Amino acid sequence: MTQVPTRRSRWRAVPAAVTTVLAALLVFAALLVPADVTRFGLAAFVRLPVEALLLGALLIVLPATPRRVLAIVTGVGLAVLTIFKVLDAGFHTTLARPFDPVLDWSLLDDGLNFVHGAYGTSGAVAPSPRWWCWSGSCSWS
Repeated sequence: MTQVPTRRSRWRAVPAAVTTVLAALLVFAALLVPADVTRFGLAAFVRLPVEALLLGALLIVLPATPRRVLAIVTGVGLAVLTIFKVLDAGFHTTLARPFDPVLDWSLLDDGLNFVHGAYGTSGAVAPSPRWWCWSGSCSWS
C-alpha cells in the first residue's frame, strides 16, 4: 500500500531539500575555492572535486552510526580547511605569501587590529577568533 504525501509532509520536505542542496553547494564551494585570490574565477568552479565523490560513496556504503561520525569529522575538517583557505587568501593578498600555521599566529592579532581600524568594531568582532571563543565554540582562549 503506497502512502500519499499529505500537505504537512510536503511543507517539511521542501525546506529539507533546500537545506540539503545548500549544504552540498557549501561543501563544493569549500573544496573548490582557491586559496590564492589571483586564481579566483569561473574556471576554479568548473572542476568536480574527487574528494567529494569519494566521501559521498563512502557515506553511502557505511552503516548509520559510522556515517554520522564520518559526517561530523568531515564537517569539522571542512570548517578548518575553509578557515585556512581564508587565511591563505588574506596572506596572499597582503604579504604575497601563504599562511604558515606555525609561525604566523602572532600576526592574526595585528590583522584584527587593522580590520578594526578599517571597518570598525562590527567588522572585527564577528570573524575574530576571540568572538568564537567567547561564544563557547572553542575551548582555548
